[in-house]
Amino acid sequence: KLALEISLERGDLRDVAQRRSNVAHGYNELGAYELAEKELLEAEAAAERLGIAHVAALVRLNLGWTSYRRGEIAKARRLIDGSVAEFARMGNSRLEVGALGYLAHVLLRAGEPAAADAAMTRALVLEAPAGEHLFVHATRALARVALGRIDEALTDARRAAQMLAEQGAVHEGGVQVRVACAETLHAAGQIDEALQALAVARESVESE
Repeated sequence: KLALEISLERGDLRDVAQRRSNVAHGYNELGAYELAEKELLEAEAAAERLGIAHVAALVRLNLGWTSYRRGEIAKARRLIDGSVAEFARMGNSRLEVGALGYLAHVLLRAGEPAAADAAMTRALVLEAPAGEHLFVHATRALARVALGRIDEALTDARRAAQMLAEQGAVHEGGVQVRVACAETLHAAGQIDEALQALAVARESVESE
């Protein structure tokens, strides 16, 4: 919020759009979805006015995620689908992979695990940092659990866990990955491993 105020004081309108998006992310994490949406709509208007296409697309992606967090699944799907298409047109595979990950969560909530699995399989063939593909494997594991493809889900979950360990440091979003792995292990009947994964996730939260 302070960084946003500094950018506003300086009149740095390009930076303001990005800063508003960052502030909205914080509001989302706090569950303040109306405040998040307000910041994002202002950021979208600024990015469109300045012709910053990639920032506008990213803001719309975050608007979609805010809608998802509010339970507005149809709206979330429309916004995130649009962002996926925009990033694909731009040739920005890193952001396309991230958007596909958001889309997969929306599809799972909508009861469409096959579509979520397809989105994650598509994401894995796109070039992106290892950290992005880590989340792809964890999310595809959840989709495959929902489809009853437990062995394949376990393969994805173990790959995600391995990639997380290879990061070396505490990875942002590592808790969510470990929880996804725990759900997969539980579905496979590997209760002790699932409990261990949850314990590690809890320790990560408590250490933050």
